[in-house]
Amino acid sequence: MAAPEWRDSRRLTGPHLVLDRPGAALEVALAPERADEIIGAWERAAAELCAELDLGPVEFRVRRFQGGATLAFSAWIDRLYAACEVNEAAWRLAWARLDGDGEQEAAAYLPPLRQLIEEERKPPVLQLESAAREHGAPFLWDDDEVSVGYGAGARCFPTEETPDPEAVAWEGLGSLPIAMVTGTNGKS
Repeated sequence: MAAPEWRDSRRLTGPHLVLDRPGAALEVALAPERADEIIGAWERAAAELCAELDLGPVEFRVRRFQGGATLAFSAWIDRLYAACEVNEAAWRLAWARLDGDGEQEAAAYLPPLRQLIEEERKPPVLQLESAAREHGAPFLWDDDEVSVGYGAGARCFPTEETPDPEAVAWEGLGSLPIAMVTGTNGKS
């Protein structure tokens, strides 16, 4: 039997119901009688792929709900789309192994995943994020821009032109009290 399709695969760009940091989440339908077996197979496959792909320290989380679960793991912010692909590959790999193809190798999934990770990597963004944390400065990012500070004192940069942290005037950054209101799916 082929792996059942997942309901949703998405990147988590920040704290979420499942993880307290960025990562990838896969929402799946699960029959209660096989849930433990399937979740265990997914976690083993995901851990194997993450280790082979050198995705760093990864935290795995599962949130069960009636009829399914959200299967998530943490990831660096510059690899979230690739992490979603890794999560989907782990789901397929887990099912292949559960369906009797115990010889199914993770290696078959690795070349395209490595390529996606390499295409998405943005070391300067991670360096700026780390420096912002060290300076106690707010750091925000999306696909197009990164910023340090809030309000009038914020510094914004196109993602592709992220500066060296040494070039940022950290002492002049602004900050504001922030309140965030999210929708039902936490997308804002």
